Amino acid sequence: MTNKKRFLWLWICLFLSLSCAGSPVSPPASPVDRKVHGQGDAGALLMKLTSPKEAERYQAIESAQKRSGLFRADEIENALTAIREKNVSALIFVFMEARSDILYRLGVPARMALENSAGSFPNIALYYARIRPGEGVKALIRLYDTQDDQKMAICKAIGESGSPEGLSFLLTKTEKAGSAGSRIPLLSGLKAFRRTIGKSHIVSFLGMELDREEIILLSQLKTDFSGDELIALYGGNNRQRAYALEYIFTTPEQNLKALEFIINEMMERKQFDRIRELMMSDRIRNSTDARVSNFRESILKQIS
Repeated sequence: MTNKKRFLWLWICLFLSLSCAGSPVSPPASPVDRKVHGQGDAGALLMKLTSPKEAERYQAIESAQKRSGLFRADEIENALTAIREKNVSALIFVFMEARSDILYRLGVPARMALENSAGSFPNIALYYARIRPGEGVKALIRLYDTQDDQKMAICKAIGESGSPEGLSFLLTKTEKAGSAGSRIPLLSGLKAFRRTIGKSHIVSFLGMELDREEIILLSQLKTDFSGDELIALYGGNNRQRAYALEYIFTTPEQNLKALEFIINEMMERKQFDRIRELMMSDRIRNSTDARVSNFRESILKQIS
């Protein structure tokens, strides 16, 4: 009887030991546990990415770039609307580099925080210009009327967008601008378009009060004046004359006829110092066009 009991006891112990060996040490985290943990990681990372401390933002950029496609709009909204000091430059940079349009899906409070927090400009303007520019230009036009101290960044971004709506906006605003100097951001935006601006617009602008910097910017806009038209402008009022001279010397190879006319007229008036100054300008000296180089050399020999 004792041997039977001992055998039965050994069999029970063996069964229990095998059962324990086949069981895991601890149960795996449930799907709910993993989801909560992931949300916490995203929130903490976004808080660092929008920290007012540059070092914290810089450290968070690489991690944020690796998971940029995994962030949800509500997670970004929480980071933006939290009442605290923040800088959004790195946040915008990450999603711009990823070509992600998620910032368009933010609610109004978060969008307002994004556009008005430290570090917003110029990044938010560039984001709107480069990511879904058709929609972004509408946001830029809205910002033009609310961000007085950021008009340069906004206008350049409108130009970069290449949007016809943006082009029309800049042309209209330039036409309606008041005092001299007020058109500099608008003309900078038109310059960023790199499209041909109609001659009628240029002539219209030249009828306004413009300062020296505005005339230079205007001369840098791509347009299609012929040589004869440039010569006619040079014979006009002071603004037209200054514009024609700047435009001709911006691209002397394309406007050689007008260049020769102006210099020959100066020669007749014995304005030798002015001629020498123009012939020594970087744009003329560095031209690789043989016609421009030969003309320059012949003029310098005549006035030496």
